[in-house]
Formats: sequence, C-alpha cells, structure tokens
Amino acid sequence: MDTGSDVIWIKCLQSSNVFNPAESSSYSYYSCDSLSCNDLGASCNDLGASGNTCGCRDFREPCYYVGEYVDGSTTRGTLSHDKFAFEGSERELVDVGHLDFGCSNYSSWEFVGTQTNRCSGLEQGCFVLNFLTKFSYWMVLPDNEKPGSRIYFGSEKQSSHTAWCCQTPFDQEEKAYYYVTLNGISIGDQDVPLPDGIFRMTSDGEGGFVIDSGTTYTMLRSEAYDIFVTALHKAIRLPQRRDLIEWFEQCFEGSFEDSGSAGPDFSFLFYGVQVMLTKQTTYIEVEQGLWCLAIIRSNEKLPTFGNIQQRNYFVGYDLQQGVVSLAPVDCATF
Repeated sequence: MDTGSDVIWIKCLQSSNVFNPAESSSYSYYSCDSLSCNDLGASCNDLGASGNTCGCRDFREPCYYVGEYVDGSTTRGTLSHDKFAFEGSERELVDVGHLDFGCSNYSSWEFVGTQTNRCSGLEQGCFVLNFLTKFSYWMVLPDNEKPGSRIYFGSEKQSSHTAWCCQTPFDQEEKAYYYVTLNGISIGDQDVPLPDGIFRMTSDGEGGFVIDSGTTYTMLRSEAYDIFVTALHKAIRLPQRRDLIEWFEQCFEGSFEDSGSAGPDFSFLFYGVQVMLTKQTTYIEVEQGLWCLAIIRSNEKLPTFGNIQQRNYFVGYDLQQGVVSLAPVDCATF
C-alpha cells in the first residue's frame, strides 16, 4: 500500500504464488492505444520511462508501465484489468467490478525477501481507485509475531477513531502526494531549533513535507537533518558508531533496553497533531547490538514521514475534507 503512488500492482509471474493471470478467465491487458494507457502517461517513444509512466514501440503492444517510488524502489509490468472484490465489514466479499492494475513482472531488490508482493496506489490523483473518498490503515510494530496491519476503504473505522485533536490538513492542490504542514520536531520536552519554514513548500514548488505509507524511513532535508542530529547527540547517552552503515548515519551500540533509557522520545509536531515516537518507531537493529536511527537524510529525495514512524497509529484520509487523522492505537489488538 502506497499513498505516494497512483498504481495498484501485483506480482504476476506464473511462478508467483500471488497471482497468475493465465488462471483468471476475466483478466485482460490494455493495449498502447487505450485510454487507460494514455491516462497513466503513455508515450510510444518512451519505452522504459521513469515515474508512473508507460511506454511501447507499437500501439498494438501491451501497455507497459514503470513505477518509481520516493525511496528509489521500482516496479514494471503490463497495465491490466480484472474483477476485484474486497472484504466487507461483516467479512463478506464486496464485488467492485473491473479495476485497472499493474501486472508486475519485475520489482527491485527493496521488495525481495519481504511480504510486499503487491502495492495499492492511493495517492490523491489515483486513476484506479477514484471512487474512494475515505480510507484508513494501521501498521503493527516490526516485532509483532502475528499479522495485524490492515487497510479499510470507507468511513466505518474513521468515524470512531477521528477527532479534532488528531487531524491535520493536506494540500488538495498537489495531486501526486499528501503534503502536510510540519511545524517542528521535539526531543523530550525540548524543541529542535529548526529555522522557521524549513519544511514549507517554496513558490517554485520545491521542498515541503509529505506523509507516505510506501516510504520506509522518515527523510529530512540536510539543513534540518544536521540540526536534528546535533540536538540528538546532546540528548542521547550511548556509544556512537562512527562509520556509515548503508544509508544510516546515526548508529549506537547497545541493547534495545539501553536505547530506552539513554534518551527521551521524539515528537513530530504537525499542524493540529503531535505524533509521538517510541524507541520501536525510532531505531532499528541493523546487526546484533547496533541500533540505527530510522530517520535519514533525504539528499535529493522528497522530505517524507515514513511508515516506520507511522506504526501503532491509526492513519485515516478524508479526501473530501482534505485532512489526515493520526491517532495512537495498539495495532496488534486494534
């Protein structure tokens, strides 16, 4: 599931245990001259184009797409359509008819060895699920032994778990992502001394801050990241690992219990919502006894509130009202 993508996709290799199109009597793919292919951004001279775009050399060929995500991961395949059904509130199947989706024959290494064999594109401009006005999800902590993460389409779950205290508006004019207002970050009871407006979008459309379920780690632009890390070093009391571990710049040696007593929790201060992070949504263990901060430098990528920091939160989107709800819950029992 990805709120930064407009394409539903699923692995479609015949050897895949997810979906084999040859076994579906209602499956079909789009050709390059189809309206759906054009809606996704087809270009017959643009084979292998980046972004959620299509490309092919001949109008009679299947409509091929390539999807790129904020964190650099990619997928590609054939734009297709088939009958879809979702589980209803009483666990009955609700037939929603034919929907367009990507039948993926390749996904990059970020999807290998995980449970991610598919992705539901839920960005504002999603051309597939354009019947939606509300949806919500919650994700369990990484060490949860039982699958408990869920996504709901509709308002049933939102009505009982949203309140004025936990809603923040998103920019409805920006159709590609859900841009939200991040006012600041705090470590314990101290605000990180960030310049005013550092997360604000500029007049030329640069900058800003998005919430995205498909990006793993929260990413901060360098100007904010350096100030945040300086404040972190003053607050935490663990031996720091100096060498760079993959893209993690801030790693500490010790146990998880050490990380719990070595420093205060963090909070992301959105307009109208304070999202408090626990140690489980702040650090990840990259090797035994080495814990790394799951907040990284964005470099050229869009500053993003990633899904590790959204764990154990109910996250609800109301597309008509233009708000995102963020309420703390125990997702393992919710």
